[in-house]
Amino acid sequence: QRLIAMARGYALQLRTEIRETMENCGMLHAPHVVLILVGEDPTAACYVEDCEHAAEATGIRAAVRRMAGMTSASELRSTILSLNSDRTVHGIILQLPLPAHCGDHTELLQLIAPEKDMDGLVEANTIRFLKESQPVSASSPLPLSSFISPAIVLACEKVLRSYRVLPARRHAPRPCVMLIGLPKCVEAALELFLEIAGCDVQTETHHAVPLDRSRPESWVASADAIVVGARQPAMVSAPWVRSGTVIIDVGASTSCAPPRHDAPRDGLGDQASVHRDVRCVSCHDGLSALIAAIRMHNACNAALLQQGCVEIREDTGAAATISTLRSPGAHSCSAVASESTSHIGVHG
Repeated sequence: QRLIAMARGYALQLRTEIRETMENCGMLHAPHVVLILVGEDPTAACYVEDCEHAAEATGIRAAVRRMAGMTSASELRSTILSLNSDRTVHGIILQLPLPAHCGDHTELLQLIAPEKDMDGLVEANTIRFLKESQPVSASSPLPLSSFISPAIVLACEKVLRSYRVLPARRHAPRPCVMLIGLPKCVEAALELFLEIAGCDVQTETHHAVPLDRSRPESWVASADAIVVGARQPAMVSAPWVRSGTVIIDVGASTSCAPPRHDAPRDGLGDQASVHRDVRCVSCHDGLSALIAAIRMHNACNAALLQQGCVEIREDTGAAATISTLRSPGAHSCSAVASESTSHIGVHG
């Protein structure tokens, strides 16, 4: 309940900020976002529904393009490329998880034009975000990027900070975070950000000790937090996780149902264990609402950029810039800015 309240409060803060930016910057057209939903996966549907609610609350136009579960990867490629060239569309969201037959999710995500990438997972946006990220303290949480931010990274950062997993100061003990079963682009962005934030990060491909695939419990035994994306039952089992561990289920697999003391070895069970104090977070616990709000923030910035209200100029130096945006009219508004190597210039 505490996390749900935190997520809602943060989402409301972002929505207010987005609405003020849209009103003050005098955009010619409200941001228009297209969400691509393939099949009927309940998790994907939950994320899309929260995006629709966030869009409605902020005056952003969101359209859901529902595609059959048997849609091929080539059909998805054609759809993405068509939306890239559509000037009336400011943002594209390819909602994960996709059906297995669609192949490499990362390859499809990288087809999205960087300026329309509402998840911030296109390589150019991830690199810019990581350049902006600096080690932060508990009293100074990571601000949103001045352009497009990886929504899932910022959402995980917010959750981990709320549970005090991330270091509160520099030179503090480094917590161990395990990443399991995430799409490659999500794993890469999270891994690099968490390392910057002061964590020791273990993945299935980058692990201090080679993983024994016959003993998956050894993967998570020492983790302070686990981020799970794979949709496989028993990916993480209750007896394997130590007390106090935080589990974030971004793919909403059944593997991360809250544990109980008498849970069988093949699953976590369906009731939280008070004694073991394992905190589990999924899309139904406010995570998807948080991600939806960040996506809408990205949509607002993308629309400002594509309508010529602002431009981005890369800087090879390390100076921080907090910019004020001015619309073609006389109104002014403040952008959500961070310690950045990008400059925002103003047209008009």
